[in-house]
Amino acid sequence: MFLPPEGGDEYQVVFRFADEACLACWADSAERRDWLREGAELVHDSRVRCASGLDAWFGPAPSAPPRWKQAVAIWLAFFPVSLAFTLLLGERLAALPVFWRVLSSTAILTPGDGLRLHPVRDTAVAALAAAGRAAGAARRERLRAVKKNGRPRPPE
Repeated sequence: MFLPPEGGDEYQVVFRFADEACLACWADSAERRDWLREGAELVHDSRVRCASGLDAWFGPAPSAPPRWKQAVAIWLAFFPVSLAFTLLLGERLAALPVFWRVLSSTAILTPGDGLRLHPVRDTAVAALAAAGRAAGAARRERLRAVKKNGRPRPPE
């Protein structure tokens, strides 16, 4: 629930649902009807607005900014996250082939709320982090061998 702005009297209640089927189930539920009935004296005006995807961020199409402005806004939000990811994990993932680096970064950085992929993403992140650590350890070992022996040891 959002309180009204200073000087205003309009509260906003936001509900989030996993999908449209869950929203429809709630909208037709006896529990919702009971809540509406109990709060009828408190509500002077009621409006319902459903949003999904970019509409949830920028508003419905008629009032939304042009697509290029939406793209710039998304990029401005995503760039620092991507930069931080690269600074924090880039060296660990550097030992992986390009395909796996890009796959891991997009899987980690792309929100999975809509797809409910958090368990899959978390498992993939753990596996990729372990692979990155192992590859990094192997690379460090080869570098130590080169420094010690003056020639590279064949990879295992």
